[in-house]
Amino acid sequence: MNNIIILGAGLAGIASGYKLKQQDINFEIFEKENEYGGLCRKLKIGNFIFDRFPHFSFTKDEKIKKMFIDSAGEYYSHIPNPSNYYKGLWLGNPAQNNLYPLEQEEKIKIIEGFKTKPNIENPKNYQEWLDASFGYYFTKEFSGKYTKKYWTTEAKNMSVDWVGSRVIKSNLEEIEYGAWNKDCKSKYYASEMRYPKYGGFQNFFDSWTPKENIKLNHNLIRWNAQKKELLFDNGYKTHYNNIISTLPLTYIANIIEDIPNNIKQAASKLCNTSGYTVSIGLKGKLNIPYLWFYVYDENILFPRVYISTFKSPYNAPYEYSSLQVEIPCSKYRQIDLNNNEIVEHTINKLVDMNIFDYKQVEFAQLDYHQYANILFTLDTEVNKKIVLDWLKENNIYTAGRYGKWEYYWTDQTINSGFDAANNIAQKYK
Repeated sequence: MNNIIILGAGLAGIASGYKLKQQDINFEIFEKENEYGGLCRKLKIGNFIFDRFPHFSFTKDEKIKKMFIDSAGEYYSHIPNPSNYYKGLWLGNPAQNNLYPLEQEEKIKIIEGFKTKPNIENPKNYQEWLDASFGYYFTKEFSGKYTKKYWTTEAKNMSVDWVGSRVIKSNLEEIEYGAWNKDCKSKYYASEMRYPKYGGFQNFFDSWTPKENIKLNHNLIRWNAQKKELLFDNGYKTHYNNIISTLPLTYIANIIEDIPNNIKQAASKLCNTSGYTVSIGLKGKLNIPYLWFYVYDENILFPRVYISTFKSPYNAPYEYSSLQVEIPCSKYRQIDLNNNEIVEHTINKLVDMNIFDYKQVEFAQLDYHQYANILFTLDTEVNKKIVLDWLKENNIYTAGRYGKWEYYWTDQTINSGFDAANNIAQKYK
């Protein structure tokens, strides 16, 4: 038996299949949805195109960049220009470097807080990291509130393992200059954001997706690791010789029949955020120039908004616009509104923010996504290692954001798929 199976046809599973196909190795990909691409796939609403969850590419990996460009053909290259909405004001990015619009009293509090920030060399949690980076006042009024909105829990409950370059640090000179000078320019941790001209983000990987190897509408419900046996909800049963799983660790721990209790318990302690997206089609133009923006106000559910037609004007018909709102949730933060109320809240707040007028709204579609981001709680690394070590001992390769339980960007997701495929390919040489 030389049956190679890949579980999940998101970006990691597709990348695994692509790499195996390059080496003329047979495989099958099983996907529970009726489309491939995971959260990167296209969402088409009438003549409007969105992504299932907002995406850009800013990879510096030349091989992946070439794969994306070869697949999409024409694409847009954007200089990032995010902004921050705070109590009716627009601050450039990062917010701490662009305090000019604030009242003088608040600017002074932020600057003084930065000057007296604690010296914490090895922060025990993200709260300490923020305090040591920005001072108590800015953390309390800005970073702490945004953390609770986006990550659905307080910063003190999170580790710092995920931070890396994702949160921009600043020095006192930058903060003071941006507080008293209007000409401070926004900056971001990536210098270029790429997006296909046509077809949404999916067009970056559509041409190299091994479509003929994908079996859609196959939801895995039972897995015996010793027998190497899989059972899907449509009754289909199969065996494998080698396997790559991109499915969430929390999910597979519940369907593997012979998994030890301690491994199952470790997996149950892993956390993730889920998320709603509200995709909105509009007549005419928007009242803002930003590619995307962050929202700090606690009375507004959504922490982040992407302008789909700024990514590519071909995401909407001529003389129309579109945008997409993210609303995270988790076991720590539930959304106490029904679907209609979530949409109504989103539209009302965007109108209040002067993003568009009510009369412009053509439609607003709400979608729910069970897996959005990995939530790095204080015990994540310990529990993740317990689960991954057991899977490795049982010759189960993993890949992708949820298979590795990492805060991967798209290029990291793809490379994890390549790595898993190469490990299997070694057995056939």
